[in-house]
Amino acid sequence: MRMLGYVNTNWHVEDTWGWMDRIPKRSFWARFHTWAWEQGNLKDEEFAHLYSDIGRPSVSPAQLTAAILIQLEKDLSDRELEEATLYDDRVKYALGMSRNGPGLDAVTLCRFRQRLIAGDGAKMLLDKVVALGKERGLISGETVAIVDTFLVEGAAARQDTITLIRRAVAMVLKVAAFHECREELEQLLERRDYGSPKKPAIDWSNPAEKQALVESLVRDARRLVKAVREKRDAPEELKKAADFLERVAEQDIEEDDQGRIRIRRGVAKDRVISTVDPEMRHGHKTSSNMTDGYKMHMIAAGEKAKWVTGIAETPANAHDAEKAEELVEQHEARVGCVPAKLLGDSQFGSPELREKLQAKGVEVVAPVPPAPRRDGRFSKDDFEINVQEGYVRCPAGQETRTLAWGKDGRGRKIPVYRFPAEVCASCPLRAKCTSSKLGRQVRVHPREELLQALKKEQRTPEFRETYRQRANIERTGCDLKRHGARKARYIGRIKVKFQLMMAAVLHDIKLLLAALDRQPGELVVQGAVSA
Repeated sequence: MRMLGYVNTNWHVEDTWGWMDRIPKRSFWARFHTWAWEQGNLKDEEFAHLYSDIGRPSVSPAQLTAAILIQLEKDLSDRELEEATLYDDRVKYALGMSRNGPGLDAVTLCRFRQRLIAGDGAKMLLDKVVALGKERGLISGETVAIVDTFLVEGAAARQDTITLIRRAVAMVLKVAAFHECREELEQLLERRDYGSPKKPAIDWSNPAEKQALVESLVRDARRLVKAVREKRDAPEELKKAADFLERVAEQDIEEDDQGRIRIRRGVAKDRVISTVDPEMRHGHKTSSNMTDGYKMHMIAAGEKAKWVTGIAETPANAHDAEKAEELVEQHEARVGCVPAKLLGDSQFGSPELREKLQAKGVEVVAPVPPAPRRDGRFSKDDFEINVQEGYVRCPAGQETRTLAWGKDGRGRKIPVYRFPAEVCASCPLRAKCTSSKLGRQVRVHPREELLQALKKEQRTPEFRETYRQRANIERTGCDLKRHGARKARYIGRIKVKFQLMMAAVLHDIKLLLAALDRQPGELVVQGAVSA
């Protein structure tokens, strides 16, 4: 058990020789030292809730917190940081350490990080730095905030279907061994190689052998799942492992009428891609920008949207706007008010999100999501839709008032306008419009009138002038990605969220460091300081 420790501010004799004077005063290291220790912005007392009142004194939590921030800034591993605290004068000075004092142990850093995660320490720190920005006058009750997302590469490797099933079976057997029922379950299995890290010894170029392997793995998985569920006294941990096995065994396979099992083409919805980190997902921002891992959602305000005021995380396949309401709530809690305008890209331009945020007093400024253009053909946006008069006019000038009903991607009942088949068959633009023998159909959104009004509005100079501010958040996102938020260091959403929030804390601290030698009334922030 550990009790709270404190920073040792007693310098050794060697520290009077002025070794710290060799560190440039305007460097990241010197400014961080001034901000953290001379100005007292990192205090051990703030972390007292993470420790017991009895036990041995701990290493200073303020120093360990500072070490985690420096680790993100310079992309150091725990061992590299341990070495830096022993041999790098810049790191020693930034951490307020004596030059010849002991360094920080990597194991101690890891254990403290666990305490910080459990105690929601990253949220506490982000609350604090935003409050310091408000006190300094660098951020205030902003009228405009900007939201954005980017992909975060997961720490675990993506696994293929065969590896997923084998590893999931091995997990069930491992849990069963702990509860002394492994031998009972192993007797049900065809294969006996689940404990081996090597791939099964088959001819991988032979489709028949590969299919036979898949069939045997799926049959074994089904037997295990069935046996665990029929076991009356099965512990909850074993049931969860069996449920996970069933998911990975069934998500990628299909079975024909003869009972033959094979891997299906395509990617299953919400597919599990790793047994090491089951919360990772496939994600893509564009057809060429794909990542396996997570997605970072952020809201920024202040001058040129430099101040990060809210952070959220999701699996990489989540919609960009999924956390928009939560981000606005975080912004309100830290800044003291909701933004009058919220800027975002087209992913945030849906009528549903606009209405939800409008109820909170927030106007969404974002382009309407463009209609899909399949195979280069005309999209819905190329048609003139008049809901009030009840007609749709195509690019060739043909008009239809024939209305039927269909369903959208969410299963909602929506109106569908249909062009006569004979009209489309003789149209000179048919190749650019449709290949259907029944003629072209145009689905109408339940809030089509609002969409049409928004599309008209976004072509105005006033909209373009306001929306051009959205590009400011790209620079903020770039700094976050370069200093700790591009690749996950840890496994699981809870730890990834901690890493992303600490990256936001570091980013905001650097804005405070850049303003250290300015006058209190000078509000211009120059951005991050480099060594």
